[in-house]
Amino acid sequence: MKLAYFNDYRLGAVTGDRIVDLTPLLTGLPHRDTQDLMPALIADFAAHRARLEAHVATQAGTPLAEVRLRAPMPRARQIDCMATNYMENGTLPKAPAINAFHKSPSSVIGPGDPMVLPDIPATVFEAEAEVALVITGGGGLALLGGVLLIGRIVGSFDLDVVLAAGEQIRASALYPYALF
Repeated sequence: MKLAYFNDYRLGAVTGDRIVDLTPLLTGLPHRDTQDLMPALIADFAAHRARLEAHVATQAGTPLAEVRLRAPMPRARQIDCMATNYMENGTLPKAPAINAFHKSPSSVIGPGDPMVLPDIPATVFEAEAEVALVITGGGGLALLGGVLLIGRIVGSFDLDVVLAAGEQIRASALYPYALF
């Protein structure tokens, strides 16, 4: 099930080219407002999945072209990023040291939302799409560790490179540790 915020931060399920509003079904989740529903649902998704899937199956939904998609996690508490793609797609002779940095939670925006830049002189501005991984609950650090190991094995965090490297990942001595 693909979940997304839309319009005034309604929480919905995307099915094909439509979105079904789930917000009325989630009022029992702990939240201050609808922007808190996504992390609350993720934390207890197994308890709600069957009911939500049954609801989605009976609804026509609204065409995606008629809604405004919003940021997937508008109140992200912490955003950790990697500053390199280890082997830069094979152009480096060896993997550089891991270099991580934080991004401001205000950097999370939705499709078509404007990027607001500070009024300071800058010689370089790099606007690039990023892939995000939301880690919640007790297994988050183990999941993050697995992702870092897979990146190390493959030499990249580029999704297409990782997906194409299944044999390489499974053959690595680090593979069992990436599964934890």
